[in-house]
Amino acid sequence: MFGPADWVSVVELTQQSRVADLITERERFPWAVKRVNLSAVEFAEWGVPYNYAEQLAGESTFLKKCGFEDGFGDVHWMTDAAHEVIQQAVFDSRMYGSVLIGGLGLGVITRRACMKQEVDRVKVVELDEDVIRLVGEPLMQAFPGKLQIDCADVHEWIPDRHYDCAWFDIWPDVHPRYLNEMADLYQAYSPSCNMVDFWMLTELGSLLEECRTSGDVELTLKTWDMVGMTFKQVWEGLDLCHERGKKLLHNFMAKGLRFEEQAHD
Repeated sequence: MFGPADWVSVVELTQQSRVADLITERERFPWAVKRVNLSAVEFAEWGVPYNYAEQLAGESTFLKKCGFEDGFGDVHWMTDAAHEVIQQAVFDSRMYGSVLIGGLGLGVITRRACMKQEVDRVKVVELDEDVIRLVGEPLMQAFPGKLQIDCADVHEWIPDRHYDCAWFDIWPDVHPRYLNEMADLYQAYSPSCNMVDFWMLTELGSLLEECRTSGDVELTLKTWDMVGMTFKQVWEGLDLCHERGKKLLHNFMAKGLRFEEQAHD
């Protein structure tokens, strides 16, 4: 459980989630694994108390995609820095048995699953062969017999068995527009999985509360400070924000909604 302002757990989980000892700096265009130094000042500016910011600072590993086709340019797709790790924290604390992971990324949650005694086996479904080469191969060498990776599209892949837990992280940024895709994946996989969870639900739960308290219904259509919003969740409590995000998704599905972005002049 993650209570409000549980910075001790955030620091501990982040330190346990570093992948630099396993994932080396390499490139397979358009993907690259890079090391980036984040300072305590940066974390403090994002709302982290300085004594904890000092513990979170230092070298982090980033998975970068160059020339991303949707017009973003170069994108930091994933990192093992704190602002990414805490998006996985609630699922990390709950996963058990057989775990299905949609989207390999930098392999942070995959490695965490493989390290847990409560987890028996891990199956990853990843579309990009180059990501599997950069990240998946070192992970499979580190966890032979426990980890399997299928190169496939999670939207088309058919579950090969029943899974206890499923986690999907296939998006480059945080935005309510992905509720459409999350709803589709939930409906496709829930018959084969006891628990289905998604990256960004915790952050969307925090955003939902900010919309409610501010009365600014347009907030969900704006670009916001993703990192700043992320650490706002720690102050509120990660479990609480995650439950809000799950409620948002389930209400979205129950009402048969589809997210449509409004055009702005």
